Order: sequence, then structure tokens, then C-alpha cells
Amino acid sequence: MFITMKFFRRRSSPPPSSPGHPVDLHAAASTGAVPQQCPNCGSRKLFREKASFTAIYRIDDERSLAQPFTPMQVYCKECDFLVNDDLYWDAQVVYARLAGGRTPQIRVAAEVDKAMQAAKQLPALSDAERDQDYDRAREVWGCAGMHTIAESELQDTLTRIIRGYLAEGAYKVETEMVEQRFLLLSFITGTGWRPVRLARTASSGFVVYGQIYLYRILDAL
Repeated sequence: MFITMKFFRRRSSPPPSSPGHPVDLHAAASTGAVPQQCPNCGSRKLFREKASFTAIYRIDDERSLAQPFTPMQVYCKECDFLVNDDLYWDAQVVYARLAGGRTPQIRVAAEVDKAMQAAKQLPALSDAERDQDYDRAREVWGCAGMHTIAESELQDTLTRIIRGYLAEGAYKVETEMVEQRFLLLSFITGTGWRPVRLARTASSGFVVYGQIYLYRILDAL
């Protein structure tokens, strides 16, 4: 069962949606770093375009709250690559409103600990092994590069990733080993599956890659 939320106008808050129309939050949301070039082809010819989405916040197995919104996205003019899916972080604003102060169903610390334990079991991979897996993922997920993580920064980075996805509607996190070489974090949301892949480098560090959401959460665009 979906419940469409309606918000009343207040000073210094985003304008409310009218029935059947998405809410525009750009006036109130802060702007993240504006991409300067396409991570896919290197072109600096980028353009902005509004998209229409519906945020779905899951309360329990039978109830959800839904709210349309229009995030500003950034695309490459040369290759049509999605460079930034939500320039003004509108999704987090909408989901925070839908949550309405409810206690999160997922304990961040527990999920980070689970991911850390799994990451410790990852074997060091050669550049060729990582590149092969990344190229396969990039074709499907639209990855924007392999983001490097020092071993000393892994816990903080995983915490940031998990918190970021939870703030945008994830209600379940699954951690699994793939081929005993890669760690896959699956974030389940009311609007789809959000995968994040982690691999260990030969220098004891890590690389992470996934859909464009990941890079925005890590300020890596």
C-alpha cells in the first residue's frame, strides 16, 4: 500500500507538490560539487536536465510512503553518460521528510562491521583481474571509475557509503562474496537494486565501483 505525502508551504522550505505534480526542491537544497568533465569520455561539454522520479520510503512489509520529485541531473553532450544523478541532493531531502523521524530499520554500525569482516577475506588482485571485472560492471551499471580507498580509510568509507544509501531509501543491505574475489554490497530500495563492488589491490588498498549514486555519495564526481 502506497501513501502519497502532501506537504504544506512554510517559509524557507521547498515548494509543496500539487496532486500529480512532482515537488521541486532546488531552492532549499544545497549544491554539491559541479562536475567539470565526463568520467566516461573526458569531454567538458556537459548539460543539466531535470528528471522526474518518485521516492518510495518503506515503512514495513505492507506500507510505504511515496513522493514525486524532480532532481537536477548532469549529462555529457558527447556520449550521453549520466555524470551526476542528483546535483542538488534532492533525494535525501525527500526521504528525510518521508521518514518523519522514524527509527531506521538498519543499524549502520552492524552493517559496516559485517562488510569489514568480509573485506578482510578479500585476496589481493592484479590490475588485469580488477580491470576485467570493472569493465563488465561498467557496461551494465554505468560506473564512473574505480575509486581508491586506503586500508586505514576503509571503515570510514564503508560507513559513508551505507549511510548515504540509507538516506536515499535503502531498507535492506546484503553483503556477499562473489567468486571469492570481490565483495558485493546490495542496497535494496523501493525503486530498485543499488550494487556496490569492492576489491582489494596488490598494494593492500581497495577499490570500489558501482552506479553513479556511489560516486556522488563519495564526492568522487
